[in-house]
Amino acid sequence: MVPDHGVTVVLPGVLRPHAGGAHEVGVEGSTVGEVLDALTTAHPALGRRLRDEQGALRRFVNVYVGDTDVRDAQGLDTPVPVGGQVVVLPSVAGGAAEPAACGQAAATSASAGAGSIGAAAAGARADLRVSRTPSATTAAPATASSR
Repeated sequence: MVPDHGVTVVLPGVLRPHAGGAHEVGVEGSTVGEVLDALTTAHPALGRRLRDEQGALRRFVNVYVGDTDVRDAQGLDTPVPVGGQVVVLPSVAGGAAEPAACGQAAATSASAGAGSIGAAAAGARADLRVSRTPSATTAAPATASSR
């Protein structure tokens, strides 16, 4: 539950076990740093997964306030409005088995408007809903053994 004067932190599936399984966590804070402090006070296991030993965001963790990547704003000092939403998304690395598949995926993402983090965050939330549906199926990338 989100406090009336707080913010909502949206967590990806990989971090939910460290927050008691919660998809969204309500905390108080006026900057990203304060929000993450409150989040990690409530769920200490998230602390080392979000920040390094110096307290900086880990490089594989992306944090957004609305459509703004906090690294492009004021970092941990980025303001968070009352009732705002902070989205935590892990970086995704990897590639396709064939270069053509990478181009196709990039074209698909570009045509879907994935340049906007709002669209990407909405897509991530949609993926999370799909992943919770037992009847949902996912397409596996082509491999040498499946051709």
